[in-house]
Amino acid sequence: MKTEKMYSIAIRRRESPSDFFWNHEDFKFEELNIDCQNRYWLADPFLFEKGGKVYVFYEAFDLIQRKGKIGYSIVEENGRKMPIHIVLEEPYHLSFPNVFEHDGDIYLMPETCDNDTVKLFKATSFPDKWQEDRILLSDTYVCDSIIIQDSHDHQYLLANEMYRDQTPNGNYISCWVKNVCYPLSHQLDVVGDGVIVAEGDCGIRNAGKAFQHEGKLYRVGQNSPNRQYGKGLALFQVESLAPYQEHLLWMKDCDLFDRHIHKFEHDDIIGVHTYNFCQQYEIIDFSQIRKWKFATKFLKSKTEFPDRVRGFLVGHAKQIKRMLVH
Repeated sequence: MKTEKMYSIAIRRRESPSDFFWNHEDFKFEELNIDCQNRYWLADPFLFEKGGKVYVFYEAFDLIQRKGKIGYSIVEENGRKMPIHIVLEEPYHLSFPNVFEHDGDIYLMPETCDNDTVKLFKATSFPDKWQEDRILLSDTYVCDSIIIQDSHDHQYLLANEMYRDQTPNGNYISCWVKNVCYPLSHQLDVVGDGVIVAEGDCGIRNAGKAFQHEGKLYRVGQNSPNRQYGKGLALFQVESLAPYQEHLLWMKDCDLFDRHIHKFEHDDIIGVHTYNFCQQYEIIDFSQIRKWKFATKFLKSKTEFPDRVRGFLVGHAKQIKRMLVH
């Protein structure tokens, strides 16, 4: 049967503002039970609290259309199943739904590198309706952008610029990136040229929001050595933004997380590449090599998708089934 790398999301309840998993030897994350409709896998989780509810936004990768969309669920614990809500779809791949509030408005800054842009969307009716607000960067091949702010409220866009072809060390373009820092106005417009502040494959690509804790600024990064995309996480303390300086605090491999995640599938975890938190929870994603059972389930399901896609599946049902069993 055909296998494929797929992602899931796991969550951990926080007991205090200083409660982070890395402060514990015996921490435990629980996989969220999100109804993926036999169609999606989920990655890049971001948390947002509003009106007494906790929302998790994520990349919902469509296994049929082979691209990411932006979805959300309202967090439920204790294994309760949560529906998936797709709220943003473009003709190209979307991921890394960086959701945040600024001056009373709620924004979404997903990865739109397949469109050669960094776009900002604004909620017109949170959490279900979003409209494009502006393009922050164009003609650029950038992924996983975050906004980072110093103690003087100076804001910067920290964008991961990828090579379009060969990287300096031969690593995959998704692994080896340049961290480019752009100054932002208070209105979230780019107001100057970007400066390359770091380059590499060990913790350089962003893995979630930057955050402040007890007066210090931190950045979470992906560790992707030796062509192992999103193998683990790294935490940096940012000492200054202009000029940009940071130092590494720790790196944690997926093997560590495999012992601390209660997951539905028993396959080994081969990657963890996103971390975020809110007041109540912290959240990660993790990847596994899993069996690709979805096509045959689709043929028997009532899932609605484009006629041309259903027609393809039905017309090639025998070939698909033969492929899945070999």
